[in-house]
Amino acid sequence: MAAAPLSPAALARPVAAPSLAEQARRLAPVPFLVGVVCSFLGFSWDVQWHVDVGPDTFFTMPHVVLYSGIALSGLVCLAVVLATTASARRGEPAAFAGTMAIVRGAWRAPVGYLIGGFGALSFLLYGLLDQWWHTLYGFDVTLVSPPHVGLILSIFLTMVGALVAFAAEERRE
Repeated sequence: MAAAPLSPAALARPVAAPSLAEQARRLAPVPFLVGVVCSFLGFSWDVQWHVDVGPDTFFTMPHVVLYSGIALSGLVCLAVVLATTASARRGEPAAFAGTMAIVRGAWRAPVGYLIGGFGALSFLLYGLLDQWWHTLYGFDVTLVSPPHVGLILSIFLTMVGALVAFAAEERRE
């Protein structure tokens, strides 16, 4: 069965450009996942570094990989929240699955990116607490200190955010 040829009017009709939130929905999962993987690899490398080398300065390669991954994930989450909020304020339909209103409806955010963003933010705050802890008590004898427990939980929270974001998109299809 042959398809009918398109009319000149149909060919001249402009195609609507995808919204900012729709573009973010298509692009955001990749750097979010890359950031999560980098943070996990950096964390694993950092634990092994402490076993093999011992306490060292903050500016080691494992820390660079770890903090870069968390920063990438956090920035992606922030960009998605801003894009989703901007689209909602323009009255466009939600591009992301599982989008919810936060702060009395002033902001709109997909749940996975909200969870991941809070995980990344808390990781950076616990990183500052860890620096302060080391200035007070010196280097840790063990990896189990209050700031390190917070750092580990923050990484896991960021990972959970990525899982929720991917699950919401999979369920959407």
